[in-house]
Amino acid sequence: TSNVGVFGAVKNGRIFDFTVNSSVYTGQTNTTYSINAKDYVGTVIGSIDGGQIFNTHAVLGGSINASQYVGGVMGIYRSGPVGNISSTRAGGVAVAAAKVIGSSSYVGGVSGYFSNASLKTVSSSLDVIGGSNNVGGVAGYAQGTGWFDFSSSRGVAYVAPGTMSDVHSTALNVIGNNGYIGGLFGYASVGPGAANWSSTASVNGGSGAYVGGIAGKVDASDLANIYSTGSLVTQTGGNYSGGLFGFMSAISLTNASAVADVMGGSSYVGGLAGHAFGTISNVFATGDLTAPSGYLGGLFGQASSGSVTNAYAT
Repeated sequence: TSNVGVFGAVKNGRIFDFTVNSSVYTGQTNTTYSINAKDYVGTVIGSIDGGQIFNTHAVLGGSINASQYVGGVMGIYRSGPVGNISSTRAGGVAVAAAKVIGSSSYVGGVSGYFSNASLKTVSSSLDVIGGSNNVGGVAGYAQGTGWFDFSSSRGVAYVAPGTMSDVHSTALNVIGNNGYIGGLFGYASVGPGAANWSSTASVNGGSGAYVGGIAGKVDASDLANIYSTGSLVTQTGGNYSGGLFGFMSAISLTNASAVADVMGGSSYVGGLAGHAFGTISNVFATGDLTAPSGYLGGLFGQASSGSVTNAYAT
């Protein structure tokens, strides 16, 4: 079954001030699923195309199990503002008993996929397991250069146009394969004002390229206040892995740090990023690093163009 949630599919709708508490359904012996479906699956919404979602929360009493486009709150979100959204475990529920699981691609703690969206104050505490590419602690894929806000319906522009700010994961583990795996985002493309991102998750990217403590790959304007404290970022194959980003292309990165051992699968391994492009300042990285095939750096496996100031690695 596809398009599964309290709302299976929403078109040009507004969902405000809404909380869903899920529970494990009966008849299971070796699993603790609250939802078991196929594609476009979330606790609140399976898919939403054009609309607004604000002050909406998913509280999981069991795991979500599906194939692709799977998230703790929504499976897929297109075109609109997203503000004050969270996915958490219910009180007393063990980490292993309430996860987001997708056997294929686009799997995230909040949403499997964000397209043309603006985000502010979005968080997840759920572990995320994906069987393939684009897996993240918050979203497997996030394209956040949309120009939207809540001013017409809420009276205030809570989500400023084009931003992706105050995004956090407190998961223990994010696991994926075949590329684009990160503590917050598998892949992120963001507009101006992206700031205040953090993750505590250890990230296992399997055999694919682009693995990072924050994002497997990020394309951005300016990034500020980006922090990862997950203890391990690892690949078994593939290039580009880093304590923050596997690959970063940005105009600027300011105030960032990573505290993680990074075990690359092949080449381009860095304490902050496997590859970095941009003007970078006030950054540091701490951890042991491994790059079986070269391009290994305490901060960056490779840096092309831009500049680096007030930076150190231990």
